[in-house]
Formats: sequence, structure tokens, C-alpha cells
Amino acid sequence: MYMQHHAVLAVGDARDPRLYRWSYWRLAFEPGVLNERVPERGPAVTCLPIPGFAAALPVLIPQSSESDYVRYSANEAYRIPKSWQAKWNGGTSRTLLLATTAPHFQPLDRRWSDLAPVERDSNWVFVEWNPEWMLNLMKSAPGGDVVEQRTEFGLSSTKTITHGKDGKEYIGYRYLAYAGEQPDGANTTVIGCGANSCQHRFIHNGRHFYFRHRPEHLADWRRMQQRIVDLMASFEVRDTSS
Repeated sequence: MYMQHHAVLAVGDARDPRLYRWSYWRLAFEPGVLNERVPERGPAVTCLPIPGFAAALPVLIPQSSESDYVRYSANEAYRIPKSWQAKWNGGTSRTLLLATTAPHFQPLDRRWSDLAPVERDSNWVFVEWNPEWMLNLMKSAPGGDVVEQRTEFGLSSTKTITHGKDGKEYIGYRYLAYAGEQPDGANTTVIGCGANSCQHRFIHNGRHFYFRHRPEHLADWRRMQQRIVDLMASFEVRDTSS
């Protein structure tokens, strides 16, 4: 688990702010935070530095923002409307969760936190800055006995049969589109499907995306991935100093 200070203060330029940590010993903010100068391992800064912010604060009626600002590094920041119910984590295990559902990926019309645990996995897109884990998954052998291999929807398809402890046979499908060792495109894909649900993973721009969809949406795999890539691009803050 990534350890971080209880409070981090960001001051100055939005693209590369000065960071301070709260010291309980000195009861003051001290310069520097954990992993501050380690590339891509600093904390997620979730406020946008604004010149003269204190002078513009409302005295009696606070105004809440309609979006969440999440800065993972000097070159990567997002402004995400609150309707997406975003949740994030910085540091060495950067992640982002968006409350939405395949195949169209519109904001969820109810609170994600109110869903039963069994429902949550089908109503999010989970983004992890760790493509190596998925690449290793693709290299592993599919579970069960392989009974058929073919190409379907532009994917390499493997059909397997697994013998359950209950004496029943379970059919599974694994679909792959492998773009090589470099996670530099949206065509590195692994999808595992059972009777009613598919676990869909793909890599784009060094990020590992995960979501679920129904088997009948498999033929739409390219468009679903592009919708997610376009969605992330729409959140991106390209010049945080403006």
C-alpha cells in the first residue's frame, strides 16, 4: 500500500507546484513530500491552485465545484465532472474509477456506493497505471481444457471447458489482440467471457483499463475501447496553468 502524509499543501504553479507536508511534531507545513522527485510516483494533487484563491473565498455561502481536479504528475491532470463519481489514488499505485456501464459509458444514474457489492464490478471503468500486470496475464495459459481455437471479431478466440467440483462442465472463452511488448496502443486486449458476463481489459497509452459487459456486446469491442479513450481525453487538462 502506498504511504503518504496526512495532509499535503500545493502552492504556486499548477503544472509544477511546490509541495509541503504537514508535520505533527512542528505543527506546521514542511517542504517536501514522499517520492516528490521520483517520476510518476508522487501524490495525486486534487485541488487546482488558483491565484488569489483566499481573497475570493465566500464568507458565508461556500460554493462547491461541479468537477473534480486530479493531478497525477506535472504532465497529467484531469478535470472530471462529479456526475462520473470519480475515485482516485496516487503514488506508486495510481488508479482511477469512473461510475459507468458498458457499452455506451454514460454517467451512472444512481450512486455507485449504494450498489450491492456484486453489482459494482459491472458499473465501473477501472483504470490502473500498471500495464505489465495485464501483459503477464495474456502470456498465461487459459484455464480449463482447450477445445477450440479460431479468429472471431478480429480477436484470437480460445474456447475452454472446465470441470467443476459440482460435476458440471463450464464453457469459457478467451479473446486476445496482442500488440507486442510495448503498451503504446489501444489494440492490446484480453477478454474473458462466461455464460452471462465478460471481463474486458485493454491497454492504451501505458494505462490498463478494466470493465465488464455482456457477451452479446463482444463484437463492439473496438468501439467500446475507443469510447473510453475518447472519454479520458475529454477529461484531460492539457494546460493546467490556464
